[in-house]
This record gives sequence, C-alpha cells and structure tokens, in this order.
Amino acid sequence: MPNVVLESFAAATPVIGSNLGSIRELIRDGESGFLFEPRNDASMAQAMEKALAPGWAPGAGEFARQFMRNTLSQDLHMRRLLALFESVRAGRATAS
Repeated sequence: MPNVVLESFAAATPVIGSNLGSIRELIRDGESGFLFEPRNDASMAQAMEKALAPGWAPGAGEFARQFMRNTLSQDLHMRRLLALFESVRAGRATAS
C-alpha cells in the first residue's frame, strides 16, 4: 500500500491517484478522492478539476479519515491478525 495515500487519508486530505494496483483499492472514486487512467493527461486533468470543485474536499477528507480509521487502522489490523493466528492454532485457518 502506498504510504502517501494512507498518510493523506489520516490527515483528512483527499487523494488524486492513478487507477492502478493498490491505489485503486484504497481510493473510493468521488468519495475519498479521484482516480485517473494511467498515462492519460486528460483523465488526470479531469480528476484535478473535480477535486477543485468548491466544497468537495472537506467532506471527502473526512470520509477518507473515517475510511482509514474503520478499515485500515493498526488496531483493526492487529485484531484481524490475532484472530487469524488463533484460527491457525486451533486448526481452522480462514482467510479474510
């Protein structure tokens, strides 16, 4: 996961990112930022114009911060990891 996206979300700042790999998995297009097509200047410019729309960024930034807290927090990650370890130890490994 790109740290810059996670750090931006933690700071309640929406992100404009390329529609590739884990970036597209993190950014919810139109909610926590905007995605643009790789190597497409027009697509990137359109994403930037959307992000500069009056009043959009504060709500998107808060959405991004809440997404980070509710989905990607260290506490949640540790709870999921411990649950996985416990299930392996008990002989019932599950992927989640």
